[in-house]
This record gives sequence, C-alpha cells and structure tokens, in this order.
Amino acid sequence: MQQNFTEADVTDTKDKLDALILAIESHPLLTDDPGRDAPRALYFTWDFIRRTEFNLSHVDIPALLTNDEVALEAYNDCLGRIMLSGMIVEDPIKCAMITQSEAVDFGAEVRARVTDFRFMNT
Repeated sequence: MQQNFTEADVTDTKDKLDALILAIESHPLLTDDPGRDAPRALYFTWDFIRRTEFNLSHVDIPALLTNDEVALEAYNDCLGRIMLSGMIVEDPIKCAMITQSEAVDFGAEVRARVTDFRFMNT
C-alpha cells in the first residue's frame, strides 16, 4: 500500500477526477436521466467514477497525511478505482464484457482525462 501522500497529491487527484467527471458528463449519449437513457456501459462507467468521487470526498485527509492505516486504505482504494476507470475507458470491450452490453466509444476528451492519471503518485 502506497504511503506518504501530500496535500498536493490529494488536490491533484481531486482536480483530475473532477475533470474526468466533466468530460464523461459531456458525452453526447449521457442524457439528463443517465440511468434510463444512456447505454449501459456508459452509465456504468459514469456511475463508477461518480462513486469514486464520493468515496474520495470521505477520505480523512489529515489522517492520510499522517499515514493513518484506515485513511491510507480508503485513499489507495480510490486510486485503484481510478486506475480501473482508465482501463475501462481505454478498452471499451472490457466495459462491454463487465456490463454485458455494447461497447461505447468514450471519446477523445474522456480518454485524455484518464491519461492524466497515468503518472500520478509514482
């Protein structure tokens, strides 16, 4: 489990996650009622990323900065979810298999935003 995160690491993660959410919410197939109208693979990915944002918002940052085990586990879980999001976006066939639906092209902007995470915290 990765340790020794800084406040800058957390801010960077939040900022990049916000940019990813904006990009996916701008997808032309994601409607005002995504659970009902969007393709299943797109809805799944959007929901997964939004839940990651929710989980990240509940990480105890002061505890994380002192390497508290619970906070580290929660933050590393968020990073793992972000990595999985990247794999899903970069290989839509995996997402289609997970959701048992048609593959969706997430578009260049969403792919660019998941690429932003590639060299984080290394």
